[in-house]
Amino acid sequence: MPKVSHEYVQEKKNGILEAATAVCKVKPLYDITMRDIIKRQE
Repeated sequence: MPKVSHEYVQEKKNGILEAATAVCKVKPLYDITMRDIIKRQE
């Protein structure tokens, strides 16, 4: 298993949280999927 830096992990975590927040602003919570968050992150 490759080792990644702490900074990389933090960047990924922050990116996921930002994408999830953005999706929550436009879709109701019950309608959000992981795919929505992934698409928003790209």
